[in-house]
Amino acid sequence: MKLRKFIRGEHFHFQMLDDSGNIILASQAYTSKDARDNGIESVKKNIGSPDRYDEITEGGQSFFILKAGNNQEIARSIGYTDMAAMAKAKSYALGLNKGSSGSTGTTSSASTPAAQPDGGEAYGTDGKGDDYKPLNFYVKNGSG
Repeated sequence: MKLRKFIRGEHFHFQMLDDSGNIILASQAYTSKDARDNGIESVKKNIGSPDRYDEITEGGQSFFILKAGNNQEIARSIGYTDMAAMAKAKSYALGLNKGSSGSTGTTSSASTPAAQPDGGEAYGTDGKGDDYKPLNFYVKNGSG
């Protein structure tokens, strides 16, 4: 799994990506780098524990949520309309399926990992700085 840290506006975020670059988990907005980094450490601590996951449906899409020991949400998946694809991505997060995540959300087929919208390759981070994709990626994938 790869880690991606970034800043959106005045908030700090992170995403956990599968080996193909598909988003498995995305964080909430944090007001500081230290708070975001604490969230990352909490994900590392809890990601392999099946009892730390919940599944919810909002707005016609299903999500799985990773929670800390205090029951606070740490990160959540992208939205899925295909429950089998969501189960496959959740299994990947749990470390049960080291292949592609099938992290299809609502934009790609259930059998093919989602392509990078900007046409670029997925990449990791050194964990020391904030990494950014080309502007076109954020234009196509931005929300809120």
